[in-house]
Amino acid sequence: MAWTILAITPFAAPLIFGASNGGGAAHGLMVLILLLAIYFVPWFVARSRQHHATDAIFIANLVLGWTLLGWFGPLAWAAMPVEREQVA
Repeated sequence: MAWTILAITPFAAPLIFGASNGGGAAHGLMVLILLLAIYFVPWFVARSRQHHATDAIFIANLVLGWTLLGWFGPLAWAAMPVEREQVA
């Protein structure tokens, strides 16, 4: 995740620090929260679907999410059918 933040910092710096519109710290915090929410969409999908591999999807997204394949991979994994335990 640190690499993702470093990768987007040059592009997001004017938004985060309010250099272009005179915004303050609250604006920067809102942008940061929005970027983190977008980053963890695969995990949110897995949790909402009660996926059996939610923890693994979170780890894969956390470690590899900064790459395009590492973000879409966990998203596709989270969208796969959920295995339910059958009670006898």
